[in-house]
Amino acid sequence: MNRQDFYLASNDNVQLAAPIRCRVLGLMRDRCRDDFLLIHVDPHIEIDGKYLQVDGIRSFGHVLLAPRHQVSKWPECKDKVEVYVLGLKSEKLPPTEHILDASEYWNLAWATTYLSLKDALKGINDFAGSTQ
Repeated sequence: MNRQDFYLASNDNVQLAAPIRCRVLGLMRDRCRDDFLLIHVDPHIEIDGKYLQVDGIRSFGHVLLAPRHQVSKWPECKDKVEVYVLGLKSEKLPPTEHILDASEYWNLAWATTYLSLKDALKGINDFAGSTQ
């Protein structure tokens, strides 16, 4: 996956049940890992604040993705990748050279990245068919 658009979807989270278009903004790191991908999502991800222990609905137009498992050549890989979707607590985007602290983001969901909308829809439909 390079800086082209890709898609994010999840079978575990209703807010990500429909594919979301993603655009890469940069790579980031924290003290333990260096493979966070800062992305812009369209449409925004809406999360009930109760889940995050804050008031109201939170809308995330930018999120971090981090692979759930070891991935070679992240983020340039050419296959789907299972990721953590992390919401930034601040509305202000950190510069990509900033070293993140775990207190700066919430774990919102598990999801999968797909190279195309067609692949994302197929992934969701394949999962739905296997659970019936």
